[in-house]
Amino acid sequence: MQKETDEKTIVFAEQIAAEGKYEDVVENLRKAGVLSLCTEKIRNKYGSRFTLDNFVMTDRDFELLAVLGLYDESTLEHSIRTFELAHRFITYPFLGPSGEIIVFGDFLAGAGVSREQFLRGALFHDIGKILIPHAILHNALDDEEVLIKMFPEELTGQNEHEKKALLQTLYAKGIRPIDVVPLKEIFTEEKYAKLLSELEKRGFSETATLKDVIRMHEPEGRRILVSLGYETEGELAGCHHNYGKEAHAHNMSVLGHTIGVADIIRIADITDALRSARWYKRPLSEIDVLFILTEDAGMGKVDPLLSYVWVKDRYAELLKENKNGLISALGKDKEAEARAIEEFIQKKGEFRGALA
Repeated sequence: MQKETDEKTIVFAEQIAAEGKYEDVVENLRKAGVLSLCTEKIRNKYGSRFTLDNFVMTDRDFELLAVLGLYDESTLEHSIRTFELAHRFITYPFLGPSGEIIVFGDFLAGAGVSREQFLRGALFHDIGKILIPHAILHNALDDEEVLIKMFPEELTGQNEHEKKALLQTLYAKGIRPIDVVPLKEIFTEEKYAKLLSELEKRGFSETATLKDVIRMHEPEGRRILVSLGYETEGELAGCHHNYGKEAHAHNMSVLGHTIGVADIIRIADITDALRSARWYKRPLSEIDVLFILTEDAGMGKVDPLLSYVWVKDRYAELLKENKNGLISALGKDKEAEARAIEEFIQKKGEFRGALA
């Protein structure tokens, strides 16, 4: 009986959490008398995962997690895994390009960030996603499907090679269809009518694109955290993607190379996102993840030194796990990726002159 009551309470709380603005959600959960129950459930379920590095979770932290989990459990799980990966990044003794031992956590204080602030910033890097309507957060459309919606007459009947060639042309010009097409062109008329009221409630215009809405989670996350007294954490969470290409507020110098502290959160975030199943993709294998990180380093999407030490370490682990040969274990179709990763490691991640 108690279990059934709790389940109904959680469903009711999830409806409240769908309201969007953090402060309104917390106030209404508290008024409804369900915030404490939801927070305690999160504490009991996940509390043991926050004992790393003497990190202390406050009651406010568990409230933040409760709200995030009520709104979208998969985002909560991703946030915790990103926290764990970020912790590994700052505590593990990586081997640098010349065999130096690098413990990135040793450089945080010089950037004006404590370990606790860093880990909290990593844990709540996606708290701003409670502003994003579920229809967008769970959107499963990819660029090709949006492209067909843009040019239905021209692309109907064309083979996959022709569609992919057009996509590659757009990518080369820095254009992603999913980023530039207004939402009203992506969703059916009925679905968009339902979505529009949520967009307007959250302050978005009817001409907003998927990119416009998704990118708002960074400034919204910063706003939420700063309003709770977590200024440094807000600065880190508010630029882990750095969509606006702003100068980082917290930087550290490692081997003469400047790294934004938020860049560590970014590579942890990307790594978990690639490893995980999403509504629009399957989980990728570790070799695929490492290959993408080498490509991202080459394009300046992730820090080259962070990518180098992480890829080198993980690739060495894969070699250990597959003593009879990595290619024979992975299959010939992964040989090109493995070779590209090995070349990246041999070049020591030296892309765009970023590393001396």
